[in-house]
Amino acid sequence: FLILPSRQEPCAIVFNEACAFGLPILTCDVGGVRTAVTNNVNGKLLPVTAGAESFGEAILKLKDNPSLYSELCEGARRRFESLLNWDTAAVAMKKAIAARGLYHFS
Repeated sequence: FLILPSRQEPCAIVFNEACAFGLPILTCDVGGVRTAVTNNVNGKLLPVTAGAESFGEAILKLKDNPSLYSELCEGARRRFESLLNWDTAAVAMKKAIAARGLYHFS
């Protein structure tokens, strides 16, 4: 797991890194976290008020359900391959810059 109980988070690159290694993410649903973590796809989003007990319960539920844990691992890797990687970010940036007429890419 990547466990990141942030109370404020614009969107950490560490989410992308965890997904690259197929690690499910447990974090709080704050700021830009939803751009990287989708509940029940590549991790679990807990309320911002969640404490250690809530994180512990989430871990135990996944420990007790190996197939769900495996699905989250696979979902994490798929999410990395489809969205959370530097190639995808570069393509999106290139399109955004070109759409504003700031630079012509050939």
